Amino acid sequence: MSAGTPLLQVDDIVVDYRPRRGRTGGPPAVDHVSLDIPRGRTLGLVGQSGCGKSSLARVIAGLAAPTGGTIRLGGAELPAPRGRTDATRIQMVFQDPGSALNPMHTVRRTLTELLLVHRRAAGRSAATDRAVELLELVGLGAAVLDARPRGLSGGQRQRVGIARALAVEPEVLIADEAVSALDVSVQAAVLNTLRDLGARLDLTMLFISHDLAVTRYVADEVAVMHRGRIVERGLPDDVLRNPRHEYTRSLVAATPRMDGPALSAPEEARPV
Repeated sequence: MSAGTPLLQVDDIVVDYRPRRGRTGGPPAVDHVSLDIPRGRTLGLVGQSGCGKSSLARVIAGLAAPTGGTIRLGGAELPAPRGRTDATRIQMVFQDPGSALNPMHTVRRTLTELLLVHRRAAGRSAATDRAVELLELVGLGAAVLDARPRGLSGGQRQRVGIARALAVEPEVLIADEAVSALDVSVQAAVLNTLRDLGARLDLTMLFISHDLAVTRYVADEVAVMHRGRIVERGLPDDVLRNPRHEYTRSLVAATPRMDGPALSAPEEARPV
């Protein structure tokens, strides 16, 4: 158990895509995973593609039902699938910002409709004002309101995705490979935005990545997932500098540098 009172508790989660009868061919995608994240902290979940990270994330976010186990938020068990109210409490930022946004909708429409549907603004004028606040929070601003996704850079689209996730005022933010599709210099800017938001908003985050250096930069703690199980967890330097599990050692050995992307690089230019 982590230091501090956990906000998010994941207990003995199983996700098994195999047919119920005669389940063979390897372990479940998620194999009895338990983890917790204290309020205001970021847990980095690392592992190679196919280890079960995204399956676990979808279950935590309420986008898929687990085969077994429970998820608690603030001590209360969350249903699966979630109702509309519960669904807003945990939000995701997805890997591909291009496919995650409706290409026909402007940024204004994407944010204001969400704010109005979930009653986070009283009327369109207030929704637009709040949309601008959200865009400024993620390092953009009113200049992109009437842009469509194709008119934005990859980094800008991902920032809009973060703003959209924050619009419903979630208690937990899940970033699932949120920078892996971006250029290295753009990764740095988005990572700095996520770190800043975590501090300013006291966000609780689950940051999922295959990149150990990126995770070390963002996370307060790191958990390593292998074949559907958590095999190691601890402080980033403890886990990544002195790995105990053989699988973690192999990940570290395959990482050419541990100081992350160009984290001191300037913010990307923001033309629309």
